[in-house]
Amino acid sequence: MTSSPALDELAARARGAQVQAGASLEVLIGRLAASMSRREDRDRELNRAVQPIAIPAVQFPLNAGVTTVPTQASLLGPEDGQVWDVRRVTVQGLTGVQVVTLYKEVNSGAVGNPQNLLQVFTATAPTWSPSGGLILRSPDALLLVGSALTVAPVLSGEAVAVEARWLSRYLL
Repeated sequence: MTSSPALDELAARARGAQVQAGASLEVLIGRLAASMSRREDRDRELNRAVQPIAIPAVQFPLNAGVTTVPTQASLLGPEDGQVWDVRRVTVQGLTGVQVVTLYKEVNSGAVGNPQNLLQVFTATAPTWSPSGGLILRSPDALLLVGSALTVAPVLSGEAVAVEARWLSRYLL
């Protein structure tokens, strides 16, 4: 059986197309694997950047029955470069008709600014879970204000700490 030059040329082209298609497929698979690896790296980094935390119990000292800023006030807000998504705030130590008010403050003053009022706590309603979310950025901090108190109130809670650069991704 003799082959014609036209058939030989067609067979050579077909083999070349197969080799080229195989090489293109290998390149595409390599790109896909690299993309998946980058995605896994980003996911691992995001998991390290977003952590649930406990807002530690901090007692607000009293001066003549009025709350003052605690020495551990720095524990009631995120550190530089961090954002908190506050999930729960609890106030303990209230009795009878005593009331304290929670503020989101930037300075360390013991009097809350009205525009920063967040929630009022009583002995019968000592816990608040912000349904719409409460985002604190450094230097924001939580501040309790109360008067006519007989027992120093204690604030504690739960939040999700997020590295600030990941906030937009976390909120999606």
